[in-house]
This record gives sequence, C-alpha cells and structure tokens, in this order.
Amino acid sequence: MKIELVYFKGCPNFSKTKAELATAMEELSIEAKIVMLDREEENIPEHALLYGSPSILINGSDLFGAKPSKYSSCRLYGRKGYPNKMEIMNKLELLGASKQP
Repeated sequence: MKIELVYFKGCPNFSKTKAELATAMEELSIEAKIVMLDREEENIPEHALLYGSPSILINGSDLFGAKPSKYSSCRLYGRKGYPNKMEIMNKLELLGASKQP
C-alpha cells in the first residue's frame, strides 16, 4: 500500500492530519511509510498537484474520494478541518487495511 500525504507548509490542518493518519495506521498495524509530498517543492510528482492540502492518497487515489482538480486549495474535513483518527481508520478498513492477526 502506497500512502502519500499532500500538503503545503502554510496549511493549518496539515500537522493534525499527519498525526491522525500516523495514529490510525499504528492502530491498524499498517507498517507502510507515509510519503510526504510538499506542493511547493519543484520535484513533486504531477499527480500530487491535483489535490489540495492536506490530502491522503492511497495508491494514487484520495482516501476520502475527492476528485483530482487543477486548482490548488486548502481542504477542510468536517467542523475541525482535518480528518480524525476514526474517520481515517474507517476509510482504510474499507480498502482492506486491517489489524494483523
């Protein structure tokens, strides 16, 4: 499983999303590395430029179903602005990521 976190440094929800993603992965015993993709870097993969900040991509697709867009934007998730651990875990489980026996 390839996990990418698309962001830009000024994004107010980036740090919380990163922390919630890491906690969700730990609780699900997912040992994949999170690839950090800063939209402001020159050598960012082209597909990452199609998502706002923060976006969690699993194997190149947005975990929450956002469609690619040519516009840069901040993303808001719910009232807090970032996805919580349980929301991330639920989405990952739907993709077949679950605790190891």
